[in-house]
Amino acid sequence: MDETQAPDWAAIRHAYEHSDDTLRTICERFGVTKGQLEHRQRRERWPSRRSTLRERQTATFDKIFGVLEQQVGKLASATGATLGDKETQQLADIIKNFEKMAHLSGHDSKDEAPRPRRDMQELRAKLAKRLEQRSRR
Repeated sequence: MDETQAPDWAAIRHAYEHSDDTLRTICERFGVTKGQLEHRQRRERWPSRRSTLRERQTATFDKIFGVLEQQVGKLASATGATLGDKETQQLADIIKNFEKMAHLSGHDSKDEAPRPRRDMQELRAKLAKRLEQRSRR
């Protein structure tokens, strides 16, 4: 690109959003500085190159739910391994935070909210049953 031409921001944005090229490579190809690109990206609120918000939320939900499933499995294990009071409280806190996250994300998308809620109800019922059994000992 010659010095008198303005950068082709549409092409730069397309490369930013749809290619696996590094920022350095994109900047070199289009003749802009990294600072210029980042300024434009912030000003125009381009989406993150790593992932969208929904993808990150889904990944977080999946990770938290996996931890919850492992802990409930440990509670219900036939080998007699149980959670201590501290672990039980941590599990309750994780469940509460997971429910808050599911509720907050439900405001953005009604079609995805029922799944976590239903899963959480099942998980809560299993946990409550196991805690009741534990308190009887």
